[in-house]
Amino acid sequence: MNPLVIDCETTIFQNGHPFSARNKLCYVGVRNDSVDKLIPVEYREVPYGKSLEELQNIINNHSLLIAFNSKFDLHWLRRYHINFQHCNVWCLQLAEFIITGQEQRMPSLGSVGIRCMLGTKLVGVAEKYWDNKIDTPDIPEEELRDYLHQDCELEWKLYQWQMEYLKDKPKLYKLIWNNCQDLLVTEEMEWHGLKYDLELSRKIGDEYLDEIARLDSQLNDIYGRSDINWNSNDHLSCVLYGGTFSRDEQVPYDFHYKDGRHASKLHWVKTSTVFDRLVEPLQNTKCKKENFFEVNEGVLRKLKATGIAKKIIDLMLKRNEIEKKVSTYFHGWPKIYDEMDWQDSIIHGQLNHCVAKTGRLSSSKPNQQNVPEEVRKCLKSRFQ
Repeated sequence: MNPLVIDCETTIFQNGHPFSARNKLCYVGVRNDSVDKLIPVEYREVPYGKSLEELQNIINNHSLLIAFNSKFDLHWLRRYHINFQHCNVWCLQLAEFIITGQEQRMPSLGSVGIRCMLGTKLVGVAEKYWDNKIDTPDIPEEELRDYLHQDCELEWKLYQWQMEYLKDKPKLYKLIWNNCQDLLVTEEMEWHGLKYDLELSRKIGDEYLDEIARLDSQLNDIYGRSDINWNSNDHLSCVLYGGTFSRDEQVPYDFHYKDGRHASKLHWVKTSTVFDRLVEPLQNTKCKKENFFEVNEGVLRKLKATGIAKKIIDLMLKRNEIEKKVSTYFHGWPKIYDEMDWQDSIIHGQLNHCVAKTGRLSSSKPNQQNVPEEVRKCLKSRFQ
């Protein structure tokens, strides 16, 4: 097996997300005992075909790619048409996650380097440039190369440390190895993503917002007033459990000029509204905010309510269910799509190997696990 460390430096929109159309690959570092190379790609305003050809030739001569958070680097290689299908993968981050018993989610290279007494990253570049929103192509090349070289060197040392640590632990090594090869599967899944009908999703979301407005109208009729914000936990707490709700609002007043004229103007005043209690709160549900109580779904379902309180709670549970569908899925997924600058109506969610303490695979941004059947009508097959 011929191992090779690979590390990609990219532009910083959405933390260098590989599926954001505006991002680009700036520099690639490769490292082992015989190869130590830093290859510019879209860093300078020069053609980079020769750089990619050089990178491909190096990868062709190796059978194991080593990286920290490997899928990030694999996605970037793939985006620039670098072929790594002949390679296995060793993810240093995933290995650390398993070695330490899944105690620290998404461990960082710097923290792992310190834990293993191998050194740490060069922090100056991140603090001086990226933390101040200065993008990678605007970093002086010498500083960027020093940063990338240090990362590659640290990753190579960490790989050697992990091999030494696992030398007398064959079962643990096999467990990590198999988990690392699973990364190639989830990389493929993330790359292709989910084809999603964004227009239909937004349309369904808008229809649900109309339904929420109708529920709000029913709640107002039941409670007998129209100034309640049913989206506010504080308001709902006051409605159900009683109490005083204070807020700033503009009220008119007469302003008198020195010449005798007067006019009606607005100014801010603090007003308070007192609510009567409709239902007794559950024990241990008091909020940190004084005189307010929890109103989450679990609490609402346990309240012993009758009459008006029961009607309000039933409608709020229905409202919350609909609001969650809108915010999480029907409007939520299109919002993430726009924020991430994805293309072709493809949702590129993350499949995480280093998050759940149990070691199971998790999904995020967006969560693609346990998607409601109703949302699936927006998922489109590309195999028709």
